[in-house]
Amino acid sequence: MFTINSTLFLAIFLLLGPIYVLGDSGIKKTEGSIKLLTLNALHLHGYGMRNKDLGSIFEKFIDTNKPDIICLQEFSSTYKIPSIVEEYPYYFVNNRTRLTNHSPLTIFSKYPIIGKGSLDFADTGNNSIYVDLALPKDTLRIYNIHLQSLKVRPGSIKRERPYNLLNRLGSSYKMQLQQAEMVKKHYMNSPYKVILCGDFNNTQYSGIVRLISNGMKDSFWEKGSGFGWTYFFKFLPFRIDYIFTDKSFEILDHQNYDIKLSDHYPVMATIKLGSH
Repeated sequence: MFTINSTLFLAIFLLLGPIYVLGDSGIKKTEGSIKLLTLNALHLHGYGMRNKDLGSIFEKFIDTNKPDIICLQEFSSTYKIPSIVEEYPYYFVNNRTRLTNHSPLTIFSKYPIIGKGSLDFADTGNNSIYVDLALPKDTLRIYNIHLQSLKVRPGSIKRERPYNLLNRLGSSYKMQLQQAEMVKKHYMNSPYKVILCGDFNNTQYSGIVRLISNGMKDSFWEKGSGFGWTYFFKFLPFRIDYIFTDKSFEILDHQNYDIKLSDHYPVMATIKLGSH
């Protein structure tokens, strides 16, 4: 009979599948394109990085890579990054303070925000927000998404009984499904073309990710390379952070950055918008 560790490993392997991509290096930003960055920032508290000024490190990272739009999960403390607030005058912070275990979301933009909203997932601190951006020749809707966590931790796996683990995973997966359906229904009614990004807390082959992306372009598959992992779990790489775009858009470049700002890695794509 499988032990809990072997059962979990098998489940992870089946979920991950082959994730190595032989991509090209992409091309630099061109006229009519935007650079979008997504990161679960863990409140810029760091991950095994005590006594480091992560706000300043993050500001330098942004100054070097110069995205046009920044989508952050688990972050609302704009005071930690004053230069970014100055450089990105348009931003939307959604901090569901009525929830004790809230997961705040923030979107920074160099383009004016002419519309914004929050989907307000039920019975959780996770959420999805969106902004409508006035670009030079069009209006674009960006969704910043943080789906329910499966709450799998290396230390707890050894202590937790298999039945309890599977029951908890099933409950979290059901919440993810409800959230994914809610996001899809919302963006399908968008008056503008859409980009989805954020921490989906599930792998690329899961039904959750397939449902929410709905055949959209995946920036990693279009222009990424290597394993593309965005989260490291006990020696196993996971890709759970994504950028999905309208089919008419062209992905010019995709980058995963090996910089320890949190337990996730930053992901950025350069996207050429389609015909208007």
